[in-house]
Amino acid sequence: MARAKLDFLGFFRLSRLSYDRWIFTSKFVTGKMDGKFNENRRQITRGIGKVSRDKNTCSYAKGVSQAMTDNLTNNSRLDRERKHAEVLVNDPEGIWGWGSPAGKIRAKRRAKLIIDAAKITSDSKTLEIGCGTGLFTELVSKTGAEITACELAEQLIAIAEKKTYSSEVKFLNQDISSIDSNYHNSYDVVWGSSVLHHLDLDVFLPNLFELIKPGGYLVFAEPNMLNPQIWLERNVDYIRKKTGTSPDETAFYRRSLKKTLLSKGFANVSIEPHEFLHPSTPEFLIPAMQLLTIFAEKIWLVREIAGSHLIKAQKPDGTK
Repeated sequence: MARAKLDFLGFFRLSRLSYDRWIFTSKFVTGKMDGKFNENRRQITRGIGKVSRDKNTCSYAKGVSQAMTDNLTNNSRLDRERKHAEVLVNDPEGIWGWGSPAGKIRAKRRAKLIIDAAKITSDSKTLEIGCGTGLFTELVSKTGAEITACELAEQLIAIAEKKTYSSEVKFLNQDISSIDSNYHNSYDVVWGSSVLHHLDLDVFLPNLFELIKPGGYLVFAEPNMLNPQIWLERNVDYIRKKTGTSPDETAFYRRSLKKTLLSKGFANVSIEPHEFLHPSTPEFLIPAMQLLTIFAEKIWLVREIAGSHLIKAQKPDGTK
């Protein structure tokens, strides 16, 4: 009894819940919520496979609270990203750096890197995560591939829908975790540009894995945490706010990211640093920076501080 009491108290200390969350937790466990919350409760409770009901009450409560807290955290994170999109909507491509002369060159090169890494052709069925304004959707559509473009923010999809595409493009205004299970094992390639660093990988990578056909690819271009500017934007609050970096944005160290991808079932993982052409580069200096980039990306240690990573991973054949 003393041990159970100690575990129970320890559980509440570790959970770090405020009084309001404690009230919410008690209602969640007892089911005293409105219809929407009760449906969420049923879905979450069904998902706690590792916590069986024949165990003591303390262990079960801990499992329920953890699953509930994870769900609330993810929903809050997605809500913050939606609000962040409202700030971007007036000039998203300018804010992201894709509208400048150097930015446009970077975008075309990045699209080509994604196309080549993912082996996208006119026969490919692809899913783009976080399509934003459709900038990369438009560039990749030139391959003739079928693209389903998923985006959380309605304002950005409204911009994307006005563009002209070279192949069949379908837009989805939803987060990836809510895509119907009928789409599992449906896509040759799941891809995106500067998206994964907004997401909780432990939650979303399994979702992406399920959507890819066996033998298919996951390909993304994402920020490199070893790049000095990116490190400052992610770790110094003053700079984060000045550059408009959202609260949940991060960046990746390639070795730890590779380990994460392998742990989620992916194989043949490669993560290559690239990109030294900064979007604010004056137009007259662009040719020189492009030449410098060719050499810098080949020099060990120097390449490690490049602006981005090109991430490629494969879903093994024979997996579901």
